[in-house]
Amino acid sequence: MARHLDLFLFAIRNMRQRRLRSWLTVFGIVIGIGAIVALIAIAQGLTNGINKELEMFGKDEIIVTPGSLKQLQSGGGGGQLSPTSGKLFENDAQRLEKVPGIRLSTNVIMQRPTIEFRGQNLSANIMGVEPEAFTDVTTIEIEQGRWLAPGDRGTVVFGAKIANDIFRSPIVLNSVVLINGKKFRAVGLIKRTGNTFDDTDTSVYLPYEDAKDMFGSVLLPNEINYIYMKTKPGFEAKDVAEDISLELRSAHKVGEGNEDFTLITSDFINEQVGNITSLLTVFLGGIAGISLLVGGVGVANAMFMAVMERTQQIGVLKAIGATRNDILESFILEAALIGMVGGVLGVALGAGVSLLVGAFGIAAEVSVELALFAMAFALGVGGIAGFIPARRAADLPPVEALRYE
Repeated sequence: MARHLDLFLFAIRNMRQRRLRSWLTVFGIVIGIGAIVALIAIAQGLTNGINKELEMFGKDEIIVTPGSLKQLQSGGGGGQLSPTSGKLFENDAQRLEKVPGIRLSTNVIMQRPTIEFRGQNLSANIMGVEPEAFTDVTTIEIEQGRWLAPGDRGTVVFGAKIANDIFRSPIVLNSVVLINGKKFRAVGLIKRTGNTFDDTDTSVYLPYEDAKDMFGSVLLPNEINYIYMKTKPGFEAKDVAEDISLELRSAHKVGEGNEDFTLITSDFINEQVGNITSLLTVFLGGIAGISLLVGGVGVANAMFMAVMERTQQIGVLKAIGATRNDILESFILEAALIGMVGGVLGVALGAGVSLLVGAFGIAAEVSVELALFAMAFALGVGGIAGFIPARRAADLPPVEALRYE
């Protein structure tokens, strides 16, 4: 143990004697580790933020949308598709209500017409909903006024962003707006959600029958845009979604893999987002890894130079009894110390960058696991980068080392 301690102190003394070179080498590791910590922290923060927002999408919710992922990715259907392909209808919803495990179901019509308020026009998501059923399958909270009531006509409820941030003047209760030229009176304002993956803040809700009348010219008879559903207690949304898919494939006469609809569940969203964030983490980590590789090359170069400069010293050490393993250990310890110091400072740099970007609203989280991994990784990079120069030093014949000029 005393021998290892002596070699450790010997490595520190050698680093102190070459302060400038040691710090320049450490700086290369600091940049690499700092980049890794900052970029992965941003990716982790983004992932965690997304997951928190996705928690608002209930595990018992299922949304049926027209058009499959495959069709959407290819830019739509094509000339071979029927006029009703990739569309949903009221009879689809009626059919799905009979699927075991479905507790609630409601139809939604959504379009983007022009809204006019005090001389200012804009396009926004207009959602035609069945008042009672829609609130049963969603988590909308009213901040002022009330929600739509059964039998309402000519009434509208606004999301917080549409009401407060879009028009020059905020929309308040009893404000009158024109939607596609028809007058509607604001009876409610929805509490702001701030959720990136929830369009409640940017949507306008009006009675289902008003929407059918207003958009009859752009929709097929009985066409709808979404079906919102909730599962019964004890049923997994993923399992119920499989039954829904089977039922709709039969109704639309399409085979598995050629669906003209998409089922959205919490598992589906997590899978899609997880694929994106995983690729992002790998990509950012790869970029940072290049910086660390450059730092590792710097450590190896510094250690090769140290071997050349201290060749005579190595010869003296061997002449007074130092073994090959002693020489090997002393150089590896020196390289590992450079890596360790660089790792600690790199983690501090990465954490500082994470705090800085956090001040600009970019989510970044440095976990204890990430910090420990980064320091261990830096230590390993230093040790590995110093191994070949250390082995070269350990293999020097004592006589030749002493004669080296």
